[in-house]
Amino acid sequence: MKQELSLYNVADAENLLEQIKSFFMSKGIIAKKFSFKSSETKQSADDDFKVIKQFFIHPDATAFYLKLNSPDDIDELNMSLEMQIKNLQDKLNNFLRNNSELDGDLREKIETFASSNLMKAKKAIKFGLTKSLKQDSKECNSISELHEASGRRYGEFFQKEILERIVYPIYDGLRQNPADDVYRWVLQEINVFLSELGIYTVNISVGDKYDENSPYVPAEESRSEKYITTSLEQKDSIKKILRYAYAFNEGKVTDNRQIDEGEVIVMVYRAEDAE
Repeated sequence: MKQELSLYNVADAENLLEQIKSFFMSKGIIAKKFSFKSSETKQSADDDFKVIKQFFIHPDATAFYLKLNSPDDIDELNMSLEMQIKNLQDKLNNFLRNNSELDGDLREKIETFASSNLMKAKKAIKFGLTKSLKQDSKECNSISELHEASGRRYGEFFQKEILERIVYPIYDGLRQNPADDVYRWVLQEINVFLSELGIYTVNISVGDKYDENSPYVPAEESRSEKYITTSLEQKDSIKKILRYAYAFNEGKVTDNRQIDEGEVIVMVYRAEDAE
C-alpha cells in the first residue's frame, strides 16, 4: 500500500530553519547556509515592531551601584564592571573567530564594537569615572547620597560609552536589515550585559497615549503630514517607537534613574475645518 506524501508546508519549513538558525546563534555561530526564500519577498507590515521588541529589556536585576556601602567600595565595583566589559569583548571576539565568512562591512563594525568602543569604555572607567566617583563621594554624607551621585555618574558613562557607541548603531543596522542575524546576536549579548547590571528599557507600547512626564520625546517626524489625524480618538497616540528609553532599576515602582530618553512618533490632531 502506497503511503501518501504530505503537502509541502512553507510555514513549517521556515519555522524549522528558524529553529536551526536559533540553535547555532545560541552557540555564537551564524548559520548562513541555512537560508530560505519564500515566494513572499515583501517586508511584512510589522517588521519595525519586531525589530524594536528585540531591544526590550525587563527590569530583572537591581542597579549594580546599589552595592556601594562606602567610598572604599568604588575600586572593587569598577574592577568588576571592567571585567564584565572584558567578558563581553571576549564574546564578540570569539564570535568573529567562529564566523570567518562574515561580510567585510559587518565584520568591521563588530571589530569596532569589541576592539575600539569597549576598549574606550574600559579606559573611561580607569582614567575618568573612578576619579570622578571618588571626588563626588567626598561630598556624600550618607549611603543614599552616595547612590544618588554614583547613579548619575554611571548613567553618563553608559549613555555615552555603551548606548551611543554600540546600541544605537544596532537600532539603525536592524532597521535597515531586520533579518540580519549578526546584529541580532550582538544585540542579544548586549541586552544580557545591560540586564545583569540592572539596566532596563522603560515599557511603552504603540497605541498608548503620549505622556509628557514619561522619559520619551516626540520625534520631529511626528510633524509629518502622514502622522496628522482628524480623529480625537487617535490624538496624541503613539504611532511608532523609534528607540526605547533606558534606565537603572533602583527597585522603585516609578521614577527609576533614567540613563537616556527614548523617542516615539506621536499622532498630531488637526481639526477637519482647520486651515
